[in-house]
Amino acid sequence: MEKKTESSELLIYVLVIIGVIFIFVKTYTFFNNKISRINCESNITILEKSAERFITYRADKIANEEGYLDIPLLIRGRFLTMHLKCPQKGFYKVNAAARVYCTEHGRPRGGR
Repeated sequence: MEKKTESSELLIYVLVIIGVIFIFVKTYTFFNNKISRINCESNITILEKSAERFITYRADKIANEEGYLDIPLLIRGRFLTMHLKCPQKGFYKVNAAARVYCTEHGRPRGGR
């Protein structure tokens, strides 16, 4: 009888530990995704401001052959100090109207 009680107590402890680990992983994943999205939205805002300044000061060199501003062009023109990367491996696209979107996250919720 005692062995049955000990094994059932051990099973309860194991299930509680698995439950706590599951909750921790879910919470970590949720907050990590939220932080990545906020970081991406910040990068999009920085890129849009840089593209708007580029268009204002260098209107004669606005678009490349695809109709997008090149991020390296913004860096070479000193409108951006470094290449910004999406935290979840997305790519940023900048169109000639200085609107930026991420291939992973799209446009920010408060986007124009």
